[in-house]
Amino acid sequence: MPVILFFLALAAGSVEASDSAGLVIKLPLEVIGIGVIIGVLLAGVGGFALKTCATRGWVAGTWLQMPVVALAFTCFGLAQWLGGSGFIACFVGGLTFGGLTRNHKDQFLESAEGASDALALLTWFTFGTIAFGLLLSQFSWQPM
Repeated sequence: MPVILFFLALAAGSVEASDSAGLVIKLPLEVIGIGVIIGVLLAGVGGFALKTCATRGWVAGTWLQMPVVALAFTCFGLAQWLGGSGFIACFVGGLTFGGLTRNHKDQFLESAEGASDALALLTWFTFGTIAFGLLLSQFSWQPM
C-alpha cells in the first residue's frame, strides 16, 4: 500500500499543490470505478447472452471457447480505452461471469481452456524470441 501511495504522490507532483490531494483520491477511484463498471456490464450482458445461446442450442462445442476469450479481451480493452484498469475489469468481469453462468460454468471454461493455453504459449514464445534476440546481439565470437 505505501508503494501505491508513493506513486500516486509522484503523479500528483505534476499538478499544482492545491489539486494534488484531490488527484490522489480521484485518480484511484476513477480507475477502479471504470474497471468495475465495465467488468460488471460486459460480463453481465455477455454471460446472459452466452447462457441463453447455449441453453437454446445456438452455440456448442468448440464455438463456446471464442465468446469467453473475446469477453475477457473486450473487458480489458474497453476499460483501458476509457481510462480505467483493464485488470480490474477482467477480474470483476470473471467474477460476474462465473456468478451468472453458475450452471454452465464448467462447460464454458473447459472449452475456453484450450484457447487460453494457446494464447499463453504464444505470449511466452513471443517474449522468449524477443529476449533471445536482444541477448544474441551481445554475443560475439571474439574474446573480450
